[in-house]
Amino acid sequence: MGHSFINFQEKGYWIPDAIVALIAKYMLVILEKEEQPEWLMKYREILVEVSFDDHPGWQDLQLDEHLTSQEKINDFVFLLKSLCIFLKRKGSYIDVDELNEYEKMYIGVYGARLWTKPVDIDKLIAVINHIENVALKKGGDGPGNPTILSIM
Repeated sequence: MGHSFINFQEKGYWIPDAIVALIAKYMLVILEKEEQPEWLMKYREILVEVSFDDHPGWQDLQLDEHLTSQEKINDFVFLLKSLCIFLKRKGSYIDVDELNEYEKMYIGVYGARLWTKPVDIDKLIAVINHIENVALKKGGDGPGNPTILSIM
């Protein structure tokens, strides 16, 4: 499993690509459910690309390019907080069938890999909280630091 450095202003964390893709998929769900600022609706295109997990080691949420004002940072953090609330309502785990529902649509098209174990929602939310802290400039390491976040 590849890892990508998810960062903002040179601070971030190494996160498994499959987890970055999973977070992007669920961010898309939130964007579809709630009215969002115009820039976030355009940012959706980035999330769609990331959600395919077809660039091992090169997943990029492009935070430097898109979080160009405090208002956009606030919008992004609100999206992450909404995502955490959505995930908590699911219970303790995301089951394998739900995880693979999206991937099965793209097998053969993008070479999607299937999940074999459920995902612990609390661990996934912990990773989302780290991304939030990076956006708020409250955490993260430089790209040379080996801090790797995982949910496994």
